[in-house]
Amino acid sequence: MYQSVSHYRLIKSIGSGGMGQVWKAEDLKLQRTVAIKFVTHTLMEDPQSKERITHEARSAAALNHPNIATVYEIGEDAGRLFIAMEYVEGQTLRSRIEQGPFELAAALDVAIQVAEALSAAHKRGLIHCDIKDSIVMICRAVL
Repeated sequence: MYQSVSHYRLIKSIGSGGMGQVWKAEDLKLQRTVAIKFVTHTLMEDPQSKERITHEARSAAALNHPNIATVYEIGEDAGRLFIAMEYVEGQTLRSRIEQGPFELAAALDVAIQVAEALSAAHKRGLIHCDIKDSIVMICRAVL
């Protein structure tokens, strides 16, 4: 795997899924931590999938909401499509659930924040077709 992509230095792999692999990285230009999602080769080879991903990234970049990770850039480097986005410190909802039950107030807080994020996206015409506990991040304040 790369040590860097474009102007980002890769730090460590933090997850993978059907769309690709996500890395924690450092933006060397702006000196901030970001998440870099590399799109799988399979999706890159299909022009329709590549266009859909590019369109979705552009749509997501137009969103400005505290409960939605900001998309900074979509680019290609060495033939790999990547999306650079806000790095959210915390843990996935899935890993938090595995630790045991939430207090009611915390569970409601998470549910409300997810609903608000989805509502903001829907108002902009963006439908997220793959909401699941492994992509919802729980910040330290809710833990």
